[in-house]
Amino acid sequence: MRCTPRPGPPRRSAGKVRGTLSSGTSEGASRFWERHPEGDRAPPRACEKEPHHGDKRTLGQKTLRPELAEVIGERSGRTAVRAGCRPPIATDESVELRCGRAHAETASGWFAWRALELERAPLAIEGRRPFGPYDGHMETTVLGRTGLRVSVAGLGCGGPSRLGQTQGASEQESIRVVERALELGINYLDTAEAYGTETIVGKAVAGKRDGVIISTKARVRTTGGDAVNPSELRSRLLASLRRLGCEFVDVFHLHGVRESEYNRCVSELVPELERLRADGLIRFLAVSEHFDNEPDHRMLRRALKDDYWDVMMVGFNLLNPSARRYVFPRAIEKNIGIEIMFAVRRALSDPEKLRITIGKLAQQGYLDSGIDATNPLGFLVDNGAAESIVEAAYRFTRHESGSDVVLTGTGNITHLEQNVHSLTRGPLPQSALDKLNELFGDLENLTGN
Repeated sequence: MRCTPRPGPPRRSAGKVRGTLSSGTSEGASRFWERHPEGDRAPPRACEKEPHHGDKRTLGQKTLRPELAEVIGERSGRTAVRAGCRPPIATDESVELRCGRAHAETASGWFAWRALELERAPLAIEGRRPFGPYDGHMETTVLGRTGLRVSVAGLGCGGPSRLGQTQGASEQESIRVVERALELGINYLDTAEAYGTETIVGKAVAGKRDGVIISTKARVRTTGGDAVNPSELRSRLLASLRRLGCEFVDVFHLHGVRESEYNRCVSELVPELERLRADGLIRFLAVSEHFDNEPDHRMLRRALKDDYWDVMMVGFNLLNPSARRYVFPRAIEKNIGIEIMFAVRRALSDPEKLRITIGKLAQQGYLDSGIDATNPLGFLVDNGAAESIVEAAYRFTRHESGSDVVLTGTGNITHLEQNVHSLTRGPLPQSALDKLNELFGDLENLTGN
């Protein structure tokens, strides 16, 4: 499969737009002007280019993607624009694409056009729902300085399940999990060479690549423990691209970096990452922490002092919320996109594992010895704050300030649908958040695994 590439950094040239233009009165335009009879008396909202990225246009706070933006009417120099499933938006100029302006023929003062085909597709946008049946409302957000419009729920293709591969699922069954995620409105897929799921992701997104944001990773040490050098890093990325069946990835991480490895990564591997970006093979630079061994985020605390990283993958959950002290404030300040991992692991999905974990913390003096170790988080369900502890855990991470994408991983479609339902619900009540902060707010020594 040959994927249609998105544009690289601003210094790289974009492709051309090819499309068809049609003229004639638009039913949508007629409805728009019926609701806005003031016509040219209404103050226009000018299009402005997105900072750092010339490949998309904005109307007020709305972002238009050319193949979704349809100009549906014009009167007195003003243009009504419909973007995807959004209602018409008024602006004072036709939609301009990075690679040129689409012109339309007019008939009786009305026109309509749609750019049908792109050689280079721009960034994904708010409101894009391209994959068929849609169950509920998937919210989107901007992934920090990348400008990428991402679903707040991302599909984690690693973790204990690895799309069901660790439980013996067939490749087709795992592909169906990815496809269902897309149908549910998820547009952010996170995989890695170490997960063994890149080929599955590639097959699942075949023919859909322009609507999907792909994140993958490469380890900074070999299986034998040797440091990966720049040429090996490039080879690993190229191998990932072959497995994914794509020409580029949107977000490329150095995977599971420890504090002791960070300085070498910066001096040896970051220059190669920049060259890979210049070559159009990756779009944004990212780093993920080794949360299992460093639950206090020591590597990320060091990385936040630098300006190399567009995205960071952070371990964060209600049992260890220390990222809100050590990571999120600085990441917000630097406009770094944040992916959340470890939102729900065994201690939050297995009641017996949770009881053992809480009991150990109480014995070690980290928790009040009077805590109910048999049902330590029961207050979240008993008081009606959430339907389940798993739901509460997802909502806790989803609505934390600084959290952009919360990754959920599974090989079971029903489980996936339940997790997406949890991630699309509102924040927990303040009383529940206060109680969680009282119990676990100071913890930074466990992962929840």
